[in-house]
Amino acid sequence: MDALFLVHITRVVSDVISSGVSDFIIGDHTFEVGSKKKGKKQIEDVANGHIVKDDIEYGHGISIPLWTFGLLY
Repeated sequence: MDALFLVHITRVVSDVISSGVSDFIIGDHTFEVGSKKKGKKQIEDVANGHIVKDDIEYGHGISIPLWTFGLLY
């Protein structure tokens, strides 16, 4: 459900492409969607990799709160 939200919101401003390494590629950024316990292991070797977490209020490092993408709506 979280990944569907991210696709729905971001497809308006950019093409969303499926990725073999993570969940999505949007522009030149790679996104992995998960809960607050999601680690960076899956995207640690990816340039411009970000983890979108649904259970956090503030971003830090490569972690971005899922709710911030709702501001694009």
